[in-house]
Amino acid sequence: MNKKEAIDFAAALGWTKADAKRALDGVQLPTEEVIVLNTMVRFAGPELLKRQHLQAAQKAQVTYNKRLLEEVELQFADMVEDYEGQFAAFQSKAIAVIAVLYSIAKLTRYRDPWIEGLLATYTQRLQPATDEQKAA
Repeated sequence: MNKKEAIDFAAALGWTKADAKRALDGVQLPTEEVIVLNTMVRFAGPELLKRQHLQAAQKAQVTYNKRLLEEVELQFADMVEDYEGQFAAFQSKAIAVIAVLYSIAKLTRYRDPWIEGLLATYTQRLQPATDEQKAA
């Protein structure tokens, strides 16, 4: 039996070609079928068990990394949502302070088109939200 026949023989028994090549690595070929079977049996025990343990460890690591990534993504999404809420609250307070200060400044005939535009834009942004609340 030559090397190709031995690998095909092992493949017919359910082995992968790569495992068959590894098992037959030190065998003097051509040889008999019994020697090929004996070599495969000796290889199947410790070597395949070692490979299976390594593959299981790699799979566990991939699963761990995947779960860790999902957890980080969820934390990040929560953090972004929290920061957006904090920013909106701060923006509302800041605009309210600007509106009060500008109304006081208008008493002294101070006019600023930029501040008026800012307040008008902010009022327009709030308008759809209040319209939706009324509709509900």
